[in-house]
Amino acid sequence: MRTPKRIAVTTAATLAAAVGLGAPAPPAGGARGDGPIGAGAWSWFGDPRAVYYEGAHRRTYVGWISTHGNVRVASIDGDTGRIHTVTLKHGLGVDDHNDPSLLMLPGGRLEVFYSPHSGRFLPPKGIPKRMYYRVMRRPEDVTSFGSTHVLHTNTPGRLGWTYPNPVYLSREHRTWLFWRGGNWMPSFSTRRDGSSWTDARTLIRTRRGRRPYVKVASDGRRTIDIAFSEDNPDHIRTGIYYFRYRAGHYEHADGRRIPGGHPLDEFDADRVRPEKPGRASAWVHDVASDSQGKPAIVYVTYPSVHDLRYRYARWDGHRWLDHEIVAAGKPLNGPYAGGISLDHENPSIVYLSRRIHGVFEVEQWITVDDGRHWAHRAVTRHSSENNVRPVTPRGETGHYTVLWMHGRYRRYTEYVTTITRKGIGRAHRLF
Repeated sequence: MRTPKRIAVTTAATLAAAVGLGAPAPPAGGARGDGPIGAGAWSWFGDPRAVYYEGAHRRTYVGWISTHGNVRVASIDGDTGRIHTVTLKHGLGVDDHNDPSLLMLPGGRLEVFYSPHSGRFLPPKGIPKRMYYRVMRRPEDVTSFGSTHVLHTNTPGRLGWTYPNPVYLSREHRTWLFWRGGNWMPSFSTRRDGSSWTDARTLIRTRRGRRPYVKVASDGRRTIDIAFSEDNPDHIRTGIYYFRYRAGHYEHADGRRIPGGHPLDEFDADRVRPEKPGRASAWVHDVASDSQGKPAIVYVTYPSVHDLRYRYARWDGHRWLDHEIVAAGKPLNGPYAGGISLDHENPSIVYLSRRIHGVFEVEQWITVDDGRHWAHRAVTRHSSENNVRPVTPRGETGHYTVLWMHGRYRRYTEYVTTITRKGIGRAHRLF
């Protein structure tokens, strides 16, 4: 098995110094609020799963679907470590696709979107196909959520709403909501401050795939990054594609505008790693841009059913660079890897879960040369149960917090897992 180019322990100081991280140090921990938050799970296609906001308080907000099928949101106070948890909806269904997505609005009010996993035979009888949302009445207060609203627009078809991904662009005073729509294609609607939602439109319709999978990120001002794969790699051979929305137009990473309207397809977008005969399928896991607007994408490839690989694609200002990070090992279940995500405040930092001595462990990986070389450190180690689908809170800078699922995961409707949190120190203590 080929190994990636990695910085050895003896050269970690060189890498750390290059980004101002200081000398190597043991993994940090012991932050207030560390440990289990609540029993439940999440998918990686509905985001943000966690956000950070500093106003009157320094708080992290986390959402998940509980082991009993209830939508839950918690706030974790950064000063006291105190955790407040509320249930926004009972009985949405035991399915990790049902996890809520969190949007921090200007002024510190949290808006939360959630829907049941929907399709031809989903959700189960008695659970309606709907997209719900609720918003805080008081800033930074999870006990103040208002009444439940229902999104009354969708693309044609009877396949419901799945995977909400909300974004707020301050320059437009507009909320964008993306989801998998009634036609099973990535869909969206927008809402200006104080107005109603626009009619839903199909964002992407690939030429080969039945149901494209999309990841969304934003700078919160005028840009939305969009990365996608044509389908689930269990169904067809799949690749990785990218485009962005900026100031009223869709464009490539190099700034060239994409002509035409909706929907877009894989030939309109940047073909970061296009599918082709003889090439392993790829499945997108995350996208984010750095402070200069250069996007990064992390994804999984499938050379064989028992050999999954984590990869990192980065736009360097002229072209897409694409490098393997590390072998992910055997899947968690079906095509599911342990999970990989980007730090959205610094996409040179990656969090991933891979098998180590038969158990999935979470690690932090960092590159300073667009993915050519890597250094890494353990977030979890010597675990008795799996740690999967790590993610960092959006909006958190200057220190590092990781959240993940800990426990037994068999499939998307069978899990005994706990959302777990760990603070791993400030930037200068990373290595």
